[in-house]
Amino acid sequence: PTAEGAPQNTGGYRDTFVNYLMENENAAFASGKAKTARHKSPEGGRDTVGFGHKLTAKEEKEGKIYGIPIKDIDVDKAKQILIKDIKRAATQAKTNLKSMHPNVDFDSLSDDKKEMLTDIQFNVKGGGIKAFPKFVQGLVTDDVGLMKKEYKRYYTTAKGAKREVKKRNTDFFNMYLKNL
Repeated sequence: PTAEGAPQNTGGYRDTFVNYLMENENAAFASGKAKTARHKSPEGGRDTVGFGHKLTAKEEKEGKIYGIPIKDIDVDKAKQILIKDIKRAATQAKTNLKSMHPNVDFDSLSDDKKEMLTDIQFNVKGGGIKAFPKFVQGLVTDDVGLMKKEYKRYYTTAKGAKREVKKRNTDFFNMYLKNL
């Protein structure tokens, strides 16, 4: 998802995409309403830091993410972590797309399509875009109806209840699918 002339502070990713992720991963922290970057994950497991960075056991033990002390993470440092996480998710989305659709080149897709795949890869634990084969099929074949039918995400709470990620689904639809 590299846009021509993209700002340096977003790692070459479009501002709209980075802002969308910040807003959907931790709006309270992005706006200054939350005082700490670290928070409990609604799906349980290890805490989340900043904008959707799920702590690993190693990070939790060391107290650092990419060398940044967790206690020192402010919005700017959380954004730096997010950019690194986006890059990792884009690389994994590219690999997964190649395994799902060997004749489709991730890098030749439009920025919107790369962002959609990267967002799903970043946000959906346990498979990323592989958990959305019908959506990916719609994306690579330009089947807008299929994409609109298959884009919604859900999560399972720590107690096992399935919940729709309503705000993210609405924002994703408005940003990428509404005008197709």
